[in-house]
Amino acid sequence: MSKHLFRILFGTLCLVSASVFTGCSDDDEKSVVPELTASPETLTFSEETETVQTISVKANCEWTVVKTDLDWATVEPMSGKGNATITVSVSEMASGLSERSGKIAFSLIHPEFGKWGEAESTVTVKQYASGVTPPPTGDPIYANNFDKEQATQTYGSEGKSWPYLDQFEGWKNESGTGISAVTYSFNGMSVRANSPSNNNYSKYEGSGVNNLLFGSNNEFVIGKITLDAAQKNLCLTFGSYLSEYGASDNAFDASKFHVSLSKDGDNWVEITYDRPVADDEHSQYGTWALATANFTLKEVPAELYIKFNADIASSYRMDDVTLLEGVGGQEVDLNYVAPTTGAKIGEIKTAGKYKTAGTVVARGKLAYIIADETGAMMVYHNGNERAVGDKISIEGEVTIYNEASTPQFSEDAVVTVESTGNAWTYNPTVCDASAMDQLLSVDPVCTEIQFTGTLSIDGNYVNVAIDGASKAIGSVKYIDNTTISDLDGAVVVVKGYFVGTSSGKYVNVLPYSIEAAGEVPPSITVNPTSLTFAAAGEAKTVTVTKKNADDCTIEASADNEQFTVEVSGDQVNVTAKENTAEDAISGTLTVKLMKAGEAVATATVKLTQSGVSSGNEQTVTLSFAGGDAQNHDEIPFSEGVISAVFAKGSHNTAPRWDADCVRFYGTSGQKNILTVSGATITKVVFNLNGSYTMEGMTADSGSFSDNVWTGSSSSVVFTAGDKQTRIDGITVTYAE
Repeated sequence: MSKHLFRILFGTLCLVSASVFTGCSDDDEKSVVPELTASPETLTFSEETETVQTISVKANCEWTVVKTDLDWATVEPMSGKGNATITVSVSEMASGLSERSGKIAFSLIHPEFGKWGEAESTVTVKQYASGVTPPPTGDPIYANNFDKEQATQTYGSEGKSWPYLDQFEGWKNESGTGISAVTYSFNGMSVRANSPSNNNYSKYEGSGVNNLLFGSNNEFVIGKITLDAAQKNLCLTFGSYLSEYGASDNAFDASKFHVSLSKDGDNWVEITYDRPVADDEHSQYGTWALATANFTLKEVPAELYIKFNADIASSYRMDDVTLLEGVGGQEVDLNYVAPTTGAKIGEIKTAGKYKTAGTVVARGKLAYIIADETGAMMVYHNGNERAVGDKISIEGEVTIYNEASTPQFSEDAVVTVESTGNAWTYNPTVCDASAMDQLLSVDPVCTEIQFTGTLSIDGNYVNVAIDGASKAIGSVKYIDNTTISDLDGAVVVVKGYFVGTSSGKYVNVLPYSIEAAGEVPPSITVNPTSLTFAAAGEAKTVTVTKKNADDCTIEASADNEQFTVEVSGDQVNVTAKENTAEDAISGTLTVKLMKAGEAVATATVKLTQSGVSSGNEQTVTLSFAGGDAQNHDEIPFSEGVISAVFAKGSHNTAPRWDADCVRFYGTSGQKNILTVSGATITKVVFNLNGSYTMEGMTADSGSFSDNVWTGSSSSVVFTAGDKQTRIDGITVTYAE
């Protein structure tokens, strides 16, 4: 007796029993026919999904799980009674596999008769390897196989030609959820019923019948496909074919068949697609295959336009266009505006998309200047690899930082180096003090200038004081300051490109030449610029760097007898005696560069010695975890009496509070700051994130090295170095 016939007879018996007996019994459960449904019908695992997914089971009986071809998946629980949630987890795929699948079925158990058979409801489990995109599922948003009516070769003046799209509407066979307002525009397109997509040379299950041929000056646009706001991740597929007359190799060439998207039919963004070509396609025979483009819309428009066009006439064909929701892929910004092509550099005066070409005429670490016969402009690109003499083409977004800045490309611009080692003739305009003052009040234009003044280097700032200027100060920008460190304090001649002004007084220049105007005076720098000593006494060293110091010697002394000083070559050794008092002791170390018995340069080092502990020193740790992944002008933390406040400082970018740290930014001339306060602070230890360092970071007092600050202060201000660092937290020692 079959299972289904048994169910019918059993159900009839139950109905008879119900008409005879009016009451309920414990046997009622035994009269129920076992049933089970499971959803979803398919579980798909890929690199874009979680490795653990669930199945919802609704049942009126006991059941057990039956796995088929699923030794690579764990299913829990494997049995149950009634409704339940089943967890399915998959293992990592072995190398060489692209996909695998199996099935989950359910064996039903009757309370009286035992095993009942398998439920009709099953779940298919599929797993795809990394880099393999699962095929999309669900109803098409747009689909067209162009097969509403078969085309015939009966058109043209002699009645022997295939129809153009405007002569025959049998290709309009669209379906899908987004076709209510669909439009078409085209040029050079015909409908053909030969070389069908289901022939012997097809590598996919093509629909056959009609396909579209791209003729001369071709273009095919599907317009006004309606999208829901949630339809962000999309998949576009289409049958593709190439057969060029007389060609010996007709393997499909994607570089000559273009697919573009638009939100308005005016501004287009070309997308890439995957259309693998096998070895056997490199022959005189064209081959049909399915092309796939997975993409994610940055912003979802109400309507989507899709354009297809081919570079070669009467060679490319298309069939079976389908647009579905998918897993997403390449991000597409439909707000993109096509660049102004062929623009001369001197014509670029406003923000927008541009394409131009020029020669690199000045280069710095953070930016470079390109020029042609019409003008010059800056390309902001930190860490660029350009060289003076490179001739490049460049395409991308041009921005104007503020009204006092000249237009500039960003590092996101696409650059192609056409040639290298090209000569350029420089002809700077010589600017005296009056002319430099005047640059502060004119509309900024990137121009070549030359000026003279005294150069000074202060960390990341390089300024040139101009004798006779009422307001203007030359500001050297975007270069590696270490390349001109020998010129600190010297009178120099600067040649470069004017790129704007700042703070109402700085004339900003990206230089191509900085040379001494005369003899460079001797100078010294000291490192560190402050020392902090323990109360018990200790010795520390200051390193002196000399510049242009031939025939010079070093002398040093402290203004407090607590500190003894000894000079050894280019080092100054400072020793602090024991401090038995609770009060801290301070002093100043003066280092002199001597020549012919006179000091020609000096530098100072702040000296601080802690007092004896009063016994009330405490330690507290501040964690910077738990952030919202946002930038904030201020990020405050506190623990007990101690507070730590991150602030934007002079940087354009505010510090960022991440889940486990604070990002602390420093670039040339721009610095975030951190202020630690609340008590008499004697030590701050920094805990950094990963491999990040505190290179170049400074403190306004005490001694700071190896991620540890020591001193004695009620408030310590830390200033970022030249790079980003990430700080997990700090440990602070203080006296109340």
